[in-house]
Amino acid sequence: MNYIFISSKDGINRIGLVEEGRLVEYYMEEKDSEKIVGNIYRARVENVLRGMNAAFVNIGVGKNAYLYVKDAYSREQLLSKKNYPIDQVLKSGDEVIVQVVKEALGTKGPKVTTHISIPGRYIVLTPYSRDINISRKIKESEEVKRLKKIGH
Repeated sequence: MNYIFISSKDGINRIGLVEEGRLVEYYMEEKDSEKIVGNIYRARVENVLRGMNAAFVNIGVGKNAYLYVKDAYSREQLLSKKNYPIDQVLKSGDEVIVQVVKEALGTKGPKVTTHISIPGRYIVLTPYSRDINISRKIKESEEVKRLKKIGH
């Protein structure tokens, strides 16, 4: 039998995936945990700093987050291999979808990217990419071909 269990007890959240009677994945997190790496937010660009080639965006959590220009490039800008200044990529007041890649530390806010990735068991969803990458955990070439075919 396959199922997912979710438990919240004594300030700890637990999630597990059971397949054919075996626990195959397990996640545990303290409720008071302030970690936000991996979280995805709709952010508003607050400041664009050409000298730093970066922007600060408000994600609604604590300090404004740091967004470096290459982490803000669109797919087309990345493929062009040109270097664009931050003010050609973002303007104050723009709204962007970002993912936290580094926690806030000391006086610095978190670091974010617009290159979203959502990991799963055998796949990583990258919604703004056309690339199809299959997990190295899958060894069977026929299965790899099948999954790539689904992705096209």
